[in-house]
Amino acid sequence: MRFSSSLVALVSAVPLLVSGAPARFYGKRAASDILVFKFADVLEQLESEFYRQALAKFQDSDFVAAGFPSSQVPIEQFKVIQSDEATHSTVLQVCFFISSSKRHLA
Repeated sequence: MRFSSSLVALVSAVPLLVSGAPARFYGKRAASDILVFKFADVLEQLESEFYRQALAKFQDSDFVAAGFPSSQVPIEQFKVIQSDEATHSTVLQVCFFISSSKRHLA
């Protein structure tokens, strides 16, 4: 969760950094920035879906059979990771929105 909070703080600073860039560089970077945001968002969505499906597919007995003394530890870790990946996707979508909005305003 601390990582997610740090990521949100970092992402919220991106518009300030981008707006300080010279106009001749900003237009060229904006298109590639949007592409990077979209690509990263797709990867985050895939990761989130992977963990969501793992949680839906595996039962407590599967984790015990895999050698875990308790199924609660891996299940809780999967839940935390899945939640973090979903948060990353949301942050990237906000970045995409901000970046595309600035591009249309320029």
